[in-house]
Amino acid sequence: MAVYLEPLEIYRGEKKSWQFTVTGSGGSSSPIDLTSASILFAVYSAAPAGSVSGDGTAVFTRIVGTGITISGAASGIFQLTVNKTNTCSLDVGAGGTDYYYGCELMTTGETEPVVIAQGLFRIHPDVVRAA
Repeated sequence: MAVYLEPLEIYRGEKKSWQFTVTGSGGSSSPIDLTSASILFAVYSAAPAGSVSGDGTAVFTRIVGTGITISGAASGIFQLTVNKTNTCSLDVGAGGTDYYYGCELMTTGETEPVVIAQGLFRIHPDVVRAA
């Protein structure tokens, strides 16, 4: 499968969503069917050295039904939403702080998850906090 490697950015305490489309490997643009798929998105304070789900303690995670919505299963499309509660208590420096994310997919019939996205997760400081 193709791996999404772009950085994701958010302000501390902000709610933000991203849309992903999962396609085949080797340059294939054919979507992967996400019907009954399991997806794990995790953010770490240091880059994990292998599988997303097996290395260290995540700062926060999102799964299907809790922050991840499969919005077009046959088209390989899912939506990731990070809520304000996921980032509001994190330490963020004046210039922002770099965390790292990884996202794994396990489709029906598979026994091992595959990484479909990973990279820098930059959290910018918030200027105003909601009460």
